[in-house]
Amino acid sequence: MSPPRRAPLVTAVEPMPDHVLRVCFADGVWKLYDVKPLLHLPLFQPLRDGDLFQQAHVVCSGYAVAWNADIDISEYELWQRGVGS
Repeated sequence: MSPPRRAPLVTAVEPMPDHVLRVCFADGVWKLYDVKPLLHLPLFQPLRDGDLFQQAHVVCSGYAVAWNADIDISEYELWQRGVGS
């Protein structure tokens, strides 16, 4: 069995309307990631605030997108569940 393919690192993120992220990966692929399904989880509930959601930024040299020290999403999650834009 071969190991799972690593996701490319995130190079840019753009918060979009309706709690969607537009994410660019190191291989040049852009994907859309819908954060709405996570908003019911206690960790992600602060992102319901549109101002906080707009503060999404790349952290950890591209291994995640974060909003603050407590809320982040890994590059693997964004790659696996994101859809082509």
